[in-house]
Amino acid sequence: MEPSKETKPEFNPYIVQVRQPWFKRNGFPDWLVAFMWIFVAFLIFQVVGGVVAIVGIVLTQGLDGFDMEALGENMGLLIAGNSAGQVVGLLLATLLVARLSFSKSKYRDAMRLKMPANAGFTFLVATLLVVAVQPFIWFLGWANQLVPLPDFIVQMEDAQVQMIEGLLTGSFALWFLVLNIGLVPAVCEEVMFRSYLHRLFENAYGILGALLVTGLVFGLFHLRLSQLIPLTFIGIMLGWMTVKSGSVYPAMLMHFIHNSGTVTAVHSNPELLEVAEASMLPPLWLVASSLILTVYLVYLYGKRSEFSIFQKEQPYVRQ
Repeated sequence: MEPSKETKPEFNPYIVQVRQPWFKRNGFPDWLVAFMWIFVAFLIFQVVGGVVAIVGIVLTQGLDGFDMEALGENMGLLIAGNSAGQVVGLLLATLLVARLSFSKSKYRDAMRLKMPANAGFTFLVATLLVVAVQPFIWFLGWANQLVPLPDFIVQMEDAQVQMIEGLLTGSFALWFLVLNIGLVPAVCEEVMFRSYLHRLFENAYGILGALLVTGLVFGLFHLRLSQLIPLTFIGIMLGWMTVKSGSVYPAMLMHFIHNSGTVTAVHSNPELLEVAEASMLPPLWLVASSLILTVYLVYLYGKRSEFSIFQKEQPYVRQ
């Protein structure tokens, strides 16, 4: 009697075959992939931004007119290069990597690239929240200034602040500033931090852990230790809105309002810079009012959401 031959199971087209992403198959945890991508995206961002700025100077001034001093004097090209770097490194490259990381059928859900339920109410709360919290963010910035920093960091940040102030009070049109400082970062940074990195950190640490870690990484990413506390708080707030709404679009709106509002205010009233430079403590009644209103809006919107920041969702994998 001949031994029975093993038969391969018949292929069933109705059974979904789930295949984990390459980093899962090779033993890389989600948190490590997240930190690796932060480094890679930042590198792409800087390289593309520098190349665009250099090419722009060469095209406008020729090879003979290019040097490091010329690079520092062409703020328009620098900010255009910065935006190009964000679009390529933080937005397009992140979307590509996310395609390789999440299930095709669950890609939009994993990245939260969908409109929130009750969109009108959500966007209204997002707008009110980012406006209401501004005095409290001012207070956090003042408190951050009390933390002593090494002299070389202080000097580096002073140079950065002077460059930003020159940009905001210069001859650039307001629309140019709002586009490059308001809109581009609002879209690119939110896709990278709140869509992709937040989901990876959720898979590793749960929602609460992801809010804290992503918020801190968001603050550090801006390379301004003198503003690390308010930037981290902003990152946590944007992450909370993303989780509660199930969509990254409200966070994009909040990010845009925060950045473009600051740009518009300083561009129209340069004397506001004197208040910022003086590191003045905001009126305590204003801080208290801001905090109370912020907490109320968080409570109002939070109770309408089914998501809890203490839950740990099922990790998304590639299909």
